[in-house]
Amino acid sequence: MCLGATLVLPNVPFVFRFGFILLPAPRKLMVLGKTTLDILVTEISKKYFYSRMKYAIA
Repeated sequence: MCLGATLVLPNVPFVFRFGFILLPAPRKLMVLGKTTLDILVTEISKKYFYSRMKYAIA
C-alpha cells in the first residue's frame, strides 16, 4: 500500500505523516517494470492454462 501511494502521489506534502517514503526515479521505473512484467506473465499463464482446461474437461 505504501509503495503504491508513493508512486501515485509523489508530490503530496503530507505523505511523511503516514510513513510513506518517496522513491527515487530509477526505483520507480524498476517497480513499474516489474509490475508490468508480472501482469504480462500472469495473463500469458492464464491464457495457456485456460486453453488446456478446455481440452482436459472435454
